[in-house]
Amino acid sequence: RSSSKADIVGLDLDPGHIAAAEVTANGSVSLKRGAVAPLRPGILRDGEVADVPALAEALKTFFAEQALITGLGNTLIYAVITSGLKVVIGMALALLLTSKIIARGYLRSVIFFPVLVSTIGVGLTFTVLMNPERGLINQALAAVGIDGPGWLTNPSLALFSIALVDVWKGVGLATVIYIAGLVSIPGEYYEAAEVDGAGRWDIFRNIILPLARPATA
Repeated sequence: RSSSKADIVGLDLDPGHIAAAEVTANGSVSLKRGAVAPLRPGILRDGEVADVPALAEALKTFFAEQALITGLGNTLIYAVITSGLKVVIGMALALLLTSKIIARGYLRSVIFFPVLVSTIGVGLTFTVLMNPERGLINQALAAVGIDGPGWLTNPSLALFSIALVDVWKGVGLATVIYIAGLVSIPGEYYEAAEVDGAGRWDIFRNIILPLARPATA
């Protein structure tokens, strides 16, 4: 280097001791004394030291808030319900819509239609339908002598009501994905299974489920 001194390397040692070292051009090291802040326990992330005690305190505060714990639990319940039902119902509808039934193409369009509807439109529509007093759902139940509940006002039903609406909107996409997975299975497998005397459940368990697993992933 042309300069007599190179970069300064911070050592972050104990207070009152060596604070930095100057590396000279000839390779010697010049130490400087000074007060530096004591090192605090931390973890390195993206070049910065995260304060572990502060992180622990933040986590402690988070789990001490009952509202946050309730929200986290509701989120997990919502995810399990919607994901599980979309997989199960989507597979069942895909099996139905790949079988030899009347108006198969029309039914595929009907099931996929909710996917095309905007989320805002779905929300407004079901807010009206699930109105506890003037909603069409409760009016239909009242016609057969059933007192309909408050689908969106009852705390014990609101989460499940919203989850079912989400399933209604998204199950069409899961159905289409499973249909694509089912039609890609070679027909020779089904023929061989029938020759071996396999029943519908055996075909579903040993052929359809393993070969349609990539569609689930």
